[in-house]
This record gives sequence, structure tokens and C-alpha cells, in this order.
Amino acid sequence: MADSTIEYIQRSSQTTIPLKMIDLGDGTFAASVSGPLTDAELRASAIPVTLDAEGIIVGSVSVPTNAPIVGQKVIAVTGTAVSLSATSVELPTSLVIVYALSTNTEAMVVGPATATNVKDGSGNSYILEPGQSVAIMAGDLASVYINGIAGDVATFTAG
Repeated sequence: MADSTIEYIQRSSQTTIPLKMIDLGDGTFAASVSGPLTDAELRASAIPVTLDAEGIIVGSVSVPTNAPIVGQKVIAVTGTAVSLSATSVELPTSLVIVYALSTNTEAMVVGPATATNVKDGSGNSYILEPGQSVAIMAGDLASVYINGIAGDVATFTAG
């Protein structure tokens, strides 16, 4: 196991903190900190950290380092499902939050490519009233569709 040292870490409450990263040999690192820290900060510094190309995993919490995935989509033709993305966008957390603008004409639906604009209990999608939002689980943003009235808009964020 190899150790590496980061000489200084800037903190809002202190000027500099020496930080030593210890390679645990399994793709994770433990940070040991010295300096004027509280007991809670010292205890928190021993959390294993895994570094990868997509972000920094701290314990079991992923901290993305790439730009956020956000956007807006307009329904072009009444009753025709529209994908939130024209291209494949893999979602590491599989989470998409869709919000229907409060100014929309009526409820829209959110679901798969076969999403139908049916709101009588026999449809295959989630009904989203104007001004409401819903969290949808999906592996790819392009697999999430909206359907409704032409001109209505949904905004979304995903990760």
C-alpha cells in the first residue's frame, strides 16, 4: 500500500490543513488529518474514499463532479409521446425528477416510450398535473417520455 500526501487543503474556518491519504489497497483511501480540528472533524476524516472517473464516492454517498443534467421539453403534437432526451444519457443514480409547468393547459403523463395521453385509469403512465413534480427511476434519460397537449412544457433534472 502506498501513501500520498496532499500538502494543504483550504477550509473556510482554517487557513491550511495537512492531509495524508492512505491507500487501503482495494480502490479506497482513508484520509488522516492533522491540525486544529474538532473531534467531529477528526472522526469524519477517517471515512474511506473511492475515486473514479465519474465522481468521488465518500463512504456510500456519490458526489458527482460532472455538470448537472437539466432541461426542458415541449410537447409538439397532442397525444404524441416525446423523449426527454434525443440521445442516450446514462443516469448513475437512475433518478429523474420531472416538473409540469403550472401554466400548462392540463395534466400530462410521464412514462415509457409507449406513454399514452390517457387519464381515465386505463393509461400506462403517471399523471402529472400542472405545477406538480414526480421522481421517476430510469437507467437512461432517453427512456423517459412525456405526453399531453401540444405546447405544454415539462422541466427535468436527472442524475
